[in-house]
Amino acid sequence: AARAKAKGQRPGVLWFTGLSGAGKSTIANLVEKKLHAMGRHTYLLDGDNIRHGLNKDLGFTEADRIENIRRVGEVAKLMTDAGLIVITAFISPFKAERELVRKMLPEGEFVEVFIDTPLEVAEARDPKGLYRRARAGQIAHFTGISSPYEPPERPEIRVDTTALSPERAAEHIVVGLRALGLRVAVDDFGCGFSSLGSLNRLPFDRIKIDRAFVRELTPSTSQDCIARIIIKLAKSLGLDVIAEGVEDQQTLDKLIELGCDSVQGFYLARPMSADQTLRWLRDRERQRREPGYDPKFATAQIV
Repeated sequence: AARAKAKGQRPGVLWFTGLSGAGKSTIANLVEKKLHAMGRHTYLLDGDNIRHGLNKDLGFTEADRIENIRRVGEVAKLMTDAGLIVITAFISPFKAERELVRKMLPEGEFVEVFIDTPLEVAEARDPKGLYRRARAGQIAHFTGISSPYEPPERPEIRVDTTALSPERAAEHIVVGLRALGLRVAVDDFGCGFSSLGSLNRLPFDRIKIDRAFVRELTPSTSQDCIARIIIKLAKSLGLDVIAEGVEDQQTLDKLIELGCDSVQGFYLARPMSADQTLRWLRDRERQRREPGYDPKFATAQIV
């Protein structure tokens, strides 16, 4: 809990399941990119980084598939203990093994994402020619052909890939995560991929103003105008605002005046480990109770 708190997020496992060729890895990659752009700390586990390393001793028999999923679940659990949002993309064909992973995690931290693609659609895609080889008897224990796939009965999120493009499917999943309690922020707003269009498509809770618009916040400068407009826009949308790159008292005072909710920067604190952060928070709470504490520093939350 302390590690997740230091990262400012709720940890969890997004468990993508579906047939080979359903689009699990493609959509999972897009979801990770979106969450990363929102300031979330994530890690993606899929066949490429598991089957060639940790699980390279396993084949594709039913017993090996079960052990493959058990190991992935244990790794994902360790990563959530570190405060991460873990995204996994595996066929994971058996209900019992998916439930085994769910039971490894605290209530609410396992999110089953069913990439629902009919067998005939997945087989028609067949980007690696695996279905063709399985039909020819060249691949044993192939899910959907010579081995069963047990679809989830009540997944937290279901994606119909016959109706949604990978990009829209990823947006659908992010919207679903917010409904499940994940708060998301748009990072470095106004730069790179963090555009106005993202505010229209995705359900953000907060905006982080890029440091480029925080420098030299003096009256009538372009930075002052842009920061003022971003804060006003966020407030009109019901979003919280964080300003990055605060490096002096004048900038802090100006952001507080503009109505910024939270600030971060070297003026307030240098980067700290999780343990150092917890000690700093405890010390700051004690300072609040001391006579002569300046409430101006409490006006904006320091993150």
